[in-house]
Amino acid sequence: GAIAAIAALMTTGLVAGCGRGAPATVGESTATGASAPIGPSECVGTLSGPDTHQYRQVNGVDPNQLSLDVYRHPGSSLCPVLVWVHGGGWSRGDKQGNAIDTKVQWAGEHGMALVSVNYRLADGSGVVWPGNGQDVAAAFAWVRAHAEELGIDAAKMVLAGHSAGAQLATIVSTSPTLLAGAGLSPIDIACTISADTAAYDLTAPQPLVQPLIKAAFGTDPAVLSDASPLHQVRSHPMSSTDTLVLTRGRRPRVGSAEQYAAAIRGAGGSAQVLDVSPYSHAQVNARFGAPGETVETPTIETFLRTCLR
Repeated sequence: GAIAAIAALMTTGLVAGCGRGAPATVGESTATGASAPIGPSECVGTLSGPDTHQYRQVNGVDPNQLSLDVYRHPGSSLCPVLVWVHGGGWSRGDKQGNAIDTKVQWAGEHGMALVSVNYRLADGSGVVWPGNGQDVAAAFAWVRAHAEELGIDAAKMVLAGHSAGAQLATIVSTSPTLLAGAGLSPIDIACTISADTAAYDLTAPQPLVQPLIKAAFGTDPAVLSDASPLHQVRSHPMSSTDTLVLTRGRRPRVGSAEQYAAAIRGAGGSAQVLDVSPYSHAQVNARFGAPGETVETPTIETFLRTCLR
C-alpha cells in the first residue's frame, strides 16, 4: 500500500530533499590523511564472503531476518570491523542489497572487515519495536562474542547504518536497555556512523516518514520516546561513542541531525555533522566508500582513523 510505496521511494532515493549547495561540515571534520589504511596492513586486501550466520532465534520469525553476513580477510586477526545496518523504512531491505558490494570493497582496501545485518521488518506481521532494536544489538553482541574466530578486534567495532538502519544504529548506541539486554555497554561500540536518517525524534516526525514510523513503532507516545535516539541521549547521559552524522536536504532534516549531535556533545560525548547536500537520500548510501568519492568518504575515513586509533 501507501506505506510500502513510501519505503520503496526512500530506498531507491526518488524521495529527496532540495540541495543546499556545497557540502559543509559542523564540528571538527577533516579529510587529512584520508588515503591511509584504517586497520593493520595484514587486514588490507580483498575480503572473502559472505559467510552467513544466524545470530539469534525467535519463535515464528524467518531465520533470514535474524542473520548476518561476514566479510573478512582470510587469515587476518585483530581487524577493525564495520557492522552495517541496512535501511528501507523499517519494512523492507536486506543485508545483501543497497550497495553493500561497494562497502565491502572499500572496507577491504582500508584494512577493515565488514558485517551486514538483517533484522525483523514491519512487513505486515505486526509492530516490531523493540524487536528490531533488540535484533541489531544482538547481532553486534554476536560479532563481539565471535571476534577471535572471525579475526576481528573486539575493541574496534563500529556500528553504522543508513536511513532506518541509521535510526537502529543510533538507538542501540544510546539505549541502556538495548545495550544491557544484549550484554553490552556503551564502551563496546567504538564509534557510530549515522547516514541520513530522519528519525532521531520519533515523537515529532517529519511528514514523509510519519506513516513508516506508525507502521513500525505504533502511536504510543511512551514507545515513540523510547525508540528515539534524541530522547535516549537526553534521558540517559552516558559515555556516548564517538559519532559521525551524515545529513542532507531541507533545513528541518539537517536541523534534526544537528540537534542530535548537539545533544551528544551536551551529554559529554563527541559528535560531528557532515552535510552532504546536494546528494539524494539514496546517494548517501550508494556513494559511501565508492572509488574516487570526495563528498563523504574522506570524512568517514578520517573519522574512523581517529576513533579507532
